[in-house]
Amino acid sequence: MIYFLSDFHWGASWKNVDHELRSGMIIQFLRKIKKDATQLYLAGDTFDFWFEYKNAVPKKGLDLIFLLKEMESNGCKIIILDGNHDFAINGFLTNSGFLVEKGPLAISLNGYKIYVSHGDELMSDDIGYQILKKILRSRIISFVFSLIHPDAGLYGAYIFSGISRTYTEQKKPGIRFFKNLEDLSENGYEIFLLGHYHNPVYEKIGNSSHYFSLGDWIKNFSFVSFDGLNLIQQIAYIENEMLKFRELKKVILEKKENNVQEI
Repeated sequence: MIYFLSDFHWGASWKNVDHELRSGMIIQFLRKIKKDATQLYLAGDTFDFWFEYKNAVPKKGLDLIFLLKEMESNGCKIIILDGNHDFAINGFLTNSGFLVEKGPLAISLNGYKIYVSHGDELMSDDIGYQILKKILRSRIISFVFSLIHPDAGLYGAYIFSGISRTYTEQKKPGIRFFKNLEDLSENGYEIFLLGHYHNPVYEKIGNSSHYFSLGDWIKNFSFVSFDGLNLIQQIAYIENEMLKFRELKKVILEKKENNVQEI
């Protein structure tokens, strides 16, 4: 079984969010799927913030990393994509044995060309966001931030994270976002599995392509799974102290000739 998730925002401490509940949900979910998961794609913002200093990494992320390592030792391949909160993921996670990908990833399921990404690169409607994104990811900003003591730097980063979350929740995919999906669809992409927008939604793109928003693990606890035939969007919830899943949408992917190409 292959699983696709996004936006854990592990380590966040936002107000009006029960972080003990949601971290417990994430842990319970990962332990549940550990039995049958062969691949796990984390499509960005796995960590609420991540920065690798020369001799330090955020300790808030270590407990999640240990759990992912348990899954890996059980035979599950872990693929971590960067998001707008954890774009600085780098050598530490790679050296820990995970496959770390910067930017969009092209994969194939039963011969269908799949676009997996955090998705914020497609927000070309939001010019201000794209400018800020380039500034924050510049080498000079990274260098300056590395000079700040980790305690002070991380404190400020988590405050900024809360502001960013409020901004993101107020935004919806714009016309240009869907136009970008249509353009990619014309280039052969048939399935889009994207994070960033925290609501788990499904949209048909053109005549034959499908867009799944992976949702989040803040309020929605949503994910997409692939069992070899069915691509299923689901929500996790607790009932009678048991973790259960509810199906939102299913797309059948019958096998065809492999046509995947790298982005």
